[in-house]
Amino acid sequence: MRRIINKLILIILLIVVFFSGFKIADYYYEAYKQKQLFNTVEDKIDKDQKGKTKVNGKQIQKKYLEMFEENNDFVGWIKIKDTKINYPVMKTRKQFDYYLMRNFKKQYSIYGTPFIGENCTTKIAAFNTVIYGHHMNNGTMFSDLMKYKDKTFYDNHKYVRFNTLQGNRKYKIVYAFVSEVNKKSSFEYYNVSNWRNKKRKKRYIIELEKIKLYETGEKITLKDKLLTLSTCENTNKNSRMVIVCKLL
Repeated sequence: MRRIINKLILIILLIVVFFSGFKIADYYYEAYKQKQLFNTVEDKIDKDQKGKTKVNGKQIQKKYLEMFEENNDFVGWIKIKDTKINYPVMKTRKQFDYYLMRNFKKQYSIYGTPFIGENCTTKIAAFNTVIYGHHMNNGTMFSDLMKYKDKTFYDNHKYVRFNTLQGNRKYKIVYAFVSEVNKKSSFEYYNVSNWRNKKRKKRYIIELEKIKLYETGEKITLKDKLLTLSTCENTNKNSRMVIVCKLL
């Protein structure tokens, strides 16, 4: 009887080991596939093309024409030097988080694709544009935002490039902070209604000052145009790591 029990335990352990190994292999294979896909998408940027062209009534940069024709949810490219943040950015009209678990080809992917926040826009006149990306355990997607907890890292990586269909933009990071969402007391850094008028913008900037992790020597004014990048943070499931930048 004991021999039978031992065999059953061994079989169960082998099944667990096999399943765990399969899940790990599948995770890294998916990472490889997504890396290849993003590389392929990036290769579609025709850097030799200058100026703009008209597509479906929209003026877009010629260098992004092939990408836009393949997927017209594409609105720009986000990049931070010396990090893995180097991705297309998507925006959909109906379901803002459509790309939370979808790749550039609209196929299911745990890595998703960075996307524009609810009710946000990439228009240059917008006070703030929020972009979300996953925090993956292998350091891809927006995981490198976690490095901005360290002031030394910030000092050497102060700038963000967000090139949109309309034009190339360079931003300087002003604030880095961790915020807990889905609580009554939460700072809703992502809520468009928080910057719909002058009074609310002032309050929004005051909250940024309160929650910042460290002093950067930079400030935000009501005239600035902002870019906010957000990812999950590991303090708890509702924590977010966020950086807020201003257009130069």
